[in-house]
Amino acid sequence: MGELHVLKDWAAVSSWLATLVDPAAEATDTVRAKAVQLTANAPNNLAKIRAIAAFTQQTNYVEVALNLTRGGGYTPHRAQDTLAKNYGDCKDKATLMRALLKAVGIDSYLTTITAGDRTYVRPEWASPMQFNHAIVAVRVANDVTLPTVLPETPMGRLLIFDPTDPITPLGDLPDEEQGSHALVIAGDRGALLEMPLLPASAKRIESTVAGTLDTSGHLEANIDRQYFGQSAVPLRGVEKLRGGDELKKRFERGFTRSLGAATVRAVATAPGTEENGLSVHVEVAAERFAQNMSGRLYVVRAGMLASGGEYSFSSKQRSSPVKLKSDLRHDLIRIQLPAGFQVDEIPQPIKIDGPYGRLEASWTVRNGEIAMSDTLEVREQVVPVSDYGKVREFFEQVSGAAFAPVVLIQK
Repeated sequence: MGELHVLKDWAAVSSWLATLVDPAAEATDTVRAKAVQLTANAPNNLAKIRAIAAFTQQTNYVEVALNLTRGGGYTPHRAQDTLAKNYGDCKDKATLMRALLKAVGIDSYLTTITAGDRTYVRPEWASPMQFNHAIVAVRVANDVTLPTVLPETPMGRLLIFDPTDPITPLGDLPDEEQGSHALVIAGDRGALLEMPLLPASAKRIESTVAGTLDTSGHLEANIDRQYFGQSAVPLRGVEKLRGGDELKKRFERGFTRSLGAATVRAVATAPGTEENGLSVHVEVAAERFAQNMSGRLYVVRAGMLASGGEYSFSSKQRSSPVKLKSDLRHDLIRIQLPAGFQVDEIPQPIKIDGPYGRLEASWTVRNGEIAMSDTLEVREQVVPVSDYGKVREFFEQVSGAAFAPVVLIQK
């Protein structure tokens, strides 16, 4: 480990690590043959990168470290060996992807990062010991404008991709890696770079609900949601790894928590309206969605059908900072009322724009239908304990919008 003391800057760290990681990325005849097969129908370089990225993602993850006494476990297996065995750890998968790209004339660089904590790496301390994960930076042309492209680096335009993540597609990056400092290993040109941090809009949820209510308070609803970027990853993961039945159960558990007695009749998924998106159609039924208050009065809480995360700060005291993750969702909920009912009371519109987020909600009644429009944006930050009361107050207002009652009266 004495070698590490002479690494005076990140370029020196990159140069040293390149001697460990680059030889394994050789494009041998076996690797070239596979690369040609994978990219046979690819019309351009971006399509080639997509095909190779998807193949590398499906390579099984198994960790077998090499050369722990020299290099701290940074030495990957040779790409052709990982290809033959169809397994490897993060640096093996990254190296396999690099070799396949090299075989079709595309440059790339192994990139070290700390998975799980985007604030862990200290830029002022040039050391390879700060990292626990390996991803890939691919050189791309000016016409590649995916959200995870770093446009200006010492190595040119770089498209960042994690081939170990089996769900996140090219053009996106796992949440915990976004905004991290990562070392692109490119000899003496290597540099510590800040990874792309995608805006909340890149992982937004857009939801439309069309429901029908009967006189007993029973609701039948069709829900259509568009999940973008990272918001789609958990659902993709459940469907891919555990199947459609488990995805249906997941929705049913969620609706049961919010609506009480609920049954999900069907769930269907399809590619989203934008790249890396997911479209989900859900048919759900809920008993006693409208609460009978006194025979003639019914209470309907349309916001209970809204999408997005659950935010609960029930405790009045807190001893640690609050970590808020960026989030953006929009819901349009329409519920057809049963014949013979009219609205007796409707909530006032809500509009809040503060340091922790933005909330807009409004309710209208027209032609025997309740319509609720709801937008919630949460701003990513770490809030000190001293401001916990303010955070709690904001999310109490968010919860208040979800539970806001529309009161119906039977004629």
